[in-house]
Amino acid sequence: MSKLMWFFAIAFAMIAVFMMSKNGTASSSEAAERLGFMTNYSDALAEAKKDGKPVMVFITSDHCGYCRQLENEVLPNPDVMRLTSNFVKVMVDNDRQHEIGEQWGIQGTPFVAFLDGSGNLVGKIPGYVEPEVFIETLNAVLSSGRVKV
Repeated sequence: MSKLMWFFAIAFAMIAVFMMSKNGTASSSEAAERLGFMTNYSDALAEAKKDGKPVMVFITSDHCGYCRQLENEVLPNPDVMRLTSNFVKVMVDNDRQHEIGEQWGIQGTPFVAFLDGSGNLVGKIPGYVEPEVFIETLNAVLSSGRVKV
């Protein structure tokens, strides 16, 4: 392969990585805004404590296809939206704030943690699930008596 072809191959690869990185980051922050999620974990915990509400922590990452699927297919589901309105919702980028997920031993993203108003873990969804399973988990967390709504 000629030097010129190598140059173009490397340049194309660098541009592709840059574009994927930019799109992934924009997608996560846009999704947080579109879905009514906070983006600051500490602020979410403080708001939950003040309001006496449970917390739903959605841990995502830039290059996670299942995270985008959860954002686009599960979280906007009308029944999911109705049930999650009982929570202070926060979206955490695991690429930038991995220490938050480490406290629950997450192995990958997506990961959803449900916390009581004091920040104690009361439920979780590791990985992608269909809307029906997400709804079942939300109902179980809300009816467990471990969270106040």
